Amino acid sequence: MKVLLLIIAIGLIAVVLISLKIGHKFSHIRKNQALINQKDFGNMRMINPRIIGLNESNKPFEIIAHSATQPSDGKQIVILDHPQANMENKDGTLVTVKAAAGKWIRESNIINLTDGVILSNNAGYQLVTEKATIDLRQGKVFSKMPTWGYSPDAKIQGQSMQILCNGSRIIFIGKTKAFLLQDQN
Repeated sequence: MKVLLLIIAIGLIAVVLISLKIGHKFSHIRKNQALINQKDFGNMRMINPRIIGLNESNKPFEIIAHSATQPSDGKQIVILDHPQANMENKDGTLVTVKAAAGKWIRESNIINLTDGVILSNNAGYQLVTEKATIDLRQGKVFSKMPTWGYSPDAKIQGQSMQILCNGSRIIFIGKTKAFLLQDQN
């Protein structure tokens, strides 16, 4: 009986240690990740995807998202959940574009972003619009929706906008208002 109890105790300790090790091994998985449900069967889905490439000017870009789903219909469209695109301008400044949702058209390297698009760079400039399209190959961003721009010394509002030449030119189109902020020093 003593031997049997000792074997059971050692077995229980081993089970506890193994379960702790397995739990630690999978601890990097976020608890709030969306579960795959029955309608996702047949679709290809990836959690935390990261896509890296070069545009036509050999400047790097990166696309990350909470998840990416490619429908089983074989089309070249990838649905992105909370996408973020990071690009480098010709002058070396980094531009980040975030949105709640997006679709990446793989053939043409175009991303259509929706649900609150925020473009910002490391120099302190920010553009906010509801929808935007990023052409990763040509380094262009455009929106046909009202756009608000913020910088340390100005605010601007336009009916639409275009960012050209890998971010070196920003054009506001249509009725546009600019507010220059006076330096307090």
